[in-house]
Amino acid sequence: MDDFDLPDIERIVADIIGDLVRPEQIGVDKTEPYGKFNYIDENGEVSALEAHDFIVLSREGGYLDQDSFTDIIGLDVECWGKTRSRAISLSNEVTKRILRAETMTHLGFVIDYVEILRGPEEDKGKILLDDRVVLKAFEIHIRVKWH
Repeated sequence: MDDFDLPDIERIVADIIGDLVRPEQIGVDKTEPYGKFNYIDENGEVSALEAHDFIVLSREGGYLDQDSFTDIIGLDVECWGKTRSRAISLSNEVTKRILRAETMTHLGFVIDYVEILRGPEEDKGKILLDDRVVLKAFEIHIRVKWH
């Protein structure tokens, strides 16, 4: 069998949606936005930092279909915004971009199929001050890249 690369879904989706936020406002670390939105002093007091957006991308399971050499991927997307309406607006734009990526090539990988699995839903457990987090889950099929 020839050699191939499996897709790095977080990197591919970051390429698709990356211009919606600054490079330092998109990542895979689920705890990173807390430090971007809020400052906790030595007394445990929480104060808000300047408003901005943050997007967290994380692969959640999946498998390689060995008949078609397609990686079937679950992807969770968290859109953080300083207000509920901003988080929803960002999530909507991310959704449109990911859906439009179907049948396109990004970073050398062909995206065969995109489906929304669930969302948008608001994560009430992650609200600090007025920050909001909107979650969306996708299933994405991406062909391997052959050498």
